Amino acid sequence: MICPECESEEDITVSHYCPKCYTNMLNNPFIEDIKKLRPVVEEILTNHPETRDNDKHLMLKVWSKQDKRVLKKDFTFWEFAVSFKDGAYAQPESIRRTRQKLQEENIDLRGKNYEKRQKQAEETRKSI
Repeated sequence: MICPECESEEDITVSHYCPKCYTNMLNNPFIEDIKKLRPVVEEILTNHPETRDNDKHLMLKVWSKQDKRVLKKDFTFWEFAVSFKDGAYAQPESIRRTRQKLQEENIDLRGKNYEKRQKQAEETRKSI
């Protein structure tokens, strides 16, 4: 897992603290999580256009950047689930909202379905 403070890649299986800077790597405040998430999501949207219209794909890319073990074949779903439950990965809703804001601000990060989603959202707002 990458430490959000010192950005070193550390093994936190023994405790939830970075052994270099002692940052609690599992219980970051929500706002700080979003601030750190923004450049990660922006980089993924820029370099992986297929993630612009697929939040599930985007989430998997974000989580694999947060923890390289996600990409390993021997990393089990159970290990992922426990880490996710303990707060080791960004929340799906935070990733989605970050993507949404970035696409609102930057035309180049918008996917093929952006305009369609905007029209659907407008229709929904009018019908409520």
